[in-house]
Amino acid sequence: MKRLQFAMLGLFFCLSTGHALEFDADLGGAWQFTEEQGVCVMQRPLGQYGLVRFSGEPGRGLQLQVVPNRDLFSHGRIVAVAAAPEWHGAHPHTVERGAMRHVRGGVVSAGDPLATSLMMDLYGGYAVRISQEAWFADKPVALALSPVRFRVAYDQFAGCYQWLMPANYEDVERTRVGFDPGSASLTQAHKAQLQTVASYVLADRDVVRVFIDGHTDTTGHERDNMRLSERRARAVADWLVQCGLDKTNIVVRFHAARYPVDDGGNAQAHAQNRRATVRLERHAQETLAGR
Repeated sequence: MKRLQFAMLGLFFCLSTGHALEFDADLGGAWQFTEEQGVCVMQRPLGQYGLVRFSGEPGRGLQLQVVPNRDLFSHGRIVAVAAAPEWHGAHPHTVERGAMRHVRGGVVSAGDPLATSLMMDLYGGYAVRISQEAWFADKPVALALSPVRFRVAYDQFAGCYQWLMPANYEDVERTRVGFDPGSASLTQAHKAQLQTVASYVLADRDVVRVFIDGHTDTTGHERDNMRLSERRARAVADWLVQCGLDKTNIVVRFHAARYPVDDGGNAQAHAQNRRATVRLERHAQETLAGR
């Protein structure tokens, strides 16, 4: 487990049947930040396997790629798992994050929200392991991404991302998500809208808290509306967490129909009131329910 704390020497083979063929980060290596024609990049060598690379453009989301010198993975689902090393306070917590894309002979890749989730795992001191069966033998190939010296490069990456961000803070400070009657489901348009908010928050280290408030119209019973407003707020919060935000910085509140933005009582007013709001805050302070 110590190799999860300290990057190990190049390549480690475990040749007995059923054991993984593992590639770890080079000894003494470090994550490096660069900017390439408006694209923010952080990467590092991955032993003799190749290199791992995060890249991102504001508004287009984050990409994670493993670029091999020679592809050893078989075709199919390549699993990414985050694990707390034994020196980490959360040890032995392990969580499967999801599957990465792979075409035989090519790179292993993931877009958002998985790419951002794995980046935040590394930032939080978790090691990331990417594994799949080898195409040439009955044993898995495993790539170990180390969190060692990750934060220095991440801070540079985040600064680049913020500098290139097309939106100002004022553009994303308050976001409204509308809902159909009785629904708490997010559409693809909602998810794209919230991804933009999440990308901004991840780039702007001055944002200290995210308030999410769920609301309903006045139709239906108060108890049902309270539950519906909670479901709406939590749907938004859950998606933002999937996009990489830290759930400990998110405040979820729900108010049923107590805070209408339109008192008209007609269909148009009801549509305006069926909503969840997201409000960013750069300095912690007491706040009224988000409107």
